Amino acid sequence: MGWEALSILHNTDQPCMWNGGGTKAVWVCNTTRSGHPTGKPIGLMQDLIMKFTDPGDVVWDPWCGGGATLRAAKDCGRRAVGIEISEKYCELAAQKMAQGVLL
Repeated sequence: MGWEALSILHNTDQPCMWNGGGTKAVWVCNTTRSGHPTGKPIGLMQDLIMKFTDPGDVVWDPWCGGGATLRAAKDCGRRAVGIEISEKYCELAAQKMAQGVLL
């Protein structure tokens, strides 16, 4: 697939938050094999998390796959909840979460 859609959800009683300033809402990035057929680059997910959340927010990933979004949330100082039906990909996500962060 050459592109993938993204949904940004927010409370109906609040306007959608956009920390990206005047930047375009189109992201282009290279992908690498991550152990999951639709794995996301952690750097891309970090960029999205920083633009759409504040410290202390909870990031919800209902199809967390290999855990890139969960890892990115942790790296950005956010809490995260991920759901994945495949035990294989749950293990991959757990390994990714156990990795240390180099700053």
